[in-house]
Amino acid sequence: MECPVCESRLKHEKIEEVWVDICQEHGVWLDKGELDRIMESSKYRGQSEGLVRGLWSHTHSQF
Repeated sequence: MECPVCESRLKHEKIEEVWVDICQEHGVWLDKGELDRIMESSKYRGQSEGLVRGLWSHTHSQF
């Protein structure tokens, strides 16, 4: 799969039991329902700010 912005190959990684697509330049790309499944995880339940920080730190710590 390619990034819709830069067309580079996306990296496929597991975050909170959900496989997501990640572009080094443009961040996390989620398919329909993936955000809901991540938010339902026990780690982020009721903590949308924590979810955003978690996704940000996950994608930026690996590049």
